[in-house]
Amino acid sequence: VEQLIAALSSDNRFWRTTARRLLVEGMYAEAGPSLHELARGEHDFAATEAIRTLHGLGMLGGQVATTTLAAALRAATPATRHAALASLPRSESSSTLLLEAGILEHSNAATRRHAYLAASRLPESDAMGAAIAGRALGETQGDPWITVSLTAAAAAHPNAFVTATAPLLNGTHPPTDLLAMVEIARAKADGSLTRPGQRTLSLEGGRIAEGERVFRTNTIAACFRCHSLDGSGTGVGPDLSTVGGRLSDAQLLESILSPNAALAEGWTAPASAMPALAAFLSDEELRDIVAFLSTQQ
Repeated sequence: VEQLIAALSSDNRFWRTTARRLLVEGMYAEAGPSLHELARGEHDFAATEAIRTLHGLGMLGGQVATTTLAAALRAATPATRHAALASLPRSESSSTLLLEAGILEHSNAATRRHAYLAASRLPESDAMGAAIAGRALGETQGDPWITVSLTAAAAAHPNAFVTATAPLLNGTHPPTDLLAMVEIARAKADGSLTRPGQRTLSLEGGRIAEGERVFRTNTIAACFRCHSLDGSGTGVGPDLSTVGGRLSDAQLLESILSPNAALAEGWTAPASAMPALAAFLSDEELRDIVAFLSTQQ
């Protein structure tokens, strides 16, 4: 077994794949700890083969495996990231892992495509549907494989996807690809998330600390996944470090409920890449997040 594990690091592809096959065929569960260690390492060949072997052995469940997959999703080499994406267990915890890794927004287009396909294999999730909606709105047009993989992901999480995208299509000229995604997802949706109508609420009583919690930790709105703040965050969307000095409370609320109403200064795309989040946030959460954002000056 030790020799087979060592062979996973070989520069020779034949020896690596043969070692993986023999480990899986022999069901050598005792190799697990060593495989996890390899999968978290910096040797790209070894990490990739270790993940594939763990997957073949059915050993990618549990907390240890979650730590291993989280490290692999953030690996520097595409092969390791893609192996982890292909090996994600089909569970709700994998959705959380995928979202927390930020890999849907990865700069590598091939990695994003693999991530969308991974999302398409996971159980339906409102958080994932909203995230896929954001990617469909912000993804570069013209790559047919990106479109196909995004459409598959949208169809796997249709209720949240339709709820987050459909309100933004009114009065605009969205790309044909996006319209097709929405129609396919709408055909799969069961209507369990109702589309919100016109919404008004008082902004009095918003709690700043609770608003920061929503901004940083709400898994569906996932503000912090796209917006930078105080020099931290991914920065895919506009920086919000001084948004409270630029917009009134009413304008902040409008930007959340109707992202296309007024595009941020410097945003060059014809439409916002932010999904419509009204259906996913309560009146209280909206008040709180506006209160928090108003302090960013």
